[in-house]
Amino acid sequence: MLHFSDLQRQPVPAQLIAFASAYLDSAVTVCEQLCARAHEANYAHGAVVMSLSFHSLELLFKGGILTVCADAQFGGRSGHDLDALSKRFFKLYPKKDFQFDVPFRREFPEVIGEMPAEEIAALRAYAEDCSRRVPKTNVTAIR
Repeated sequence: MLHFSDLQRQPVPAQLIAFASAYLDSAVTVCEQLCARAHEANYAHGAVVMSLSFHSLELLFKGGILTVCADAQFGGRSGHDLDALSKRFFKLYPKKDFQFDVPFRREFPEVIGEMPAEEIAALRAYAEDCSRRVPKTNVTAIR
C-alpha cells in the first residue's frame, strides 16, 4: 500500500526531488502513449506533457536549492520562473555534472545564430508578440 508517510519522513528537498522524478516519469508515459496513438494526440494532451515536464524541472531546481540553502524562499513570479530558478541552481552547483540546457527558457538557443538575420528578427518579433498576447495569471508559490 502506498502512503504519504513514506515520503513525509524525508526532508523537504528530497520530497521535492521525488515529486520532480514522478512528474517527469508521468510526462514520459503520457508522451509515449501519444506517440503510440498519434491519431488521438491533440494540443491539450501535448500541453499536459509540457506542463508536467516544466513542473518537474521547477521542483528539481527548488529541491536542489533547498538542499544547500534550507532557508531559501520562492515567492512571487520568480518561484515559477525557470530562468531565475536555474540561475540560482547552477550557481550552487557549478560542477559540469550539474550543468544542462534548460528547456522552456525565454532566451533563444545558440543554434538560432545559424539562421539568417531577418529570420531571427522575425522569430523574435513573433515570440514577443505571443508573449504580449498571453494573459498574465496569478500563481501562488509553494513556499
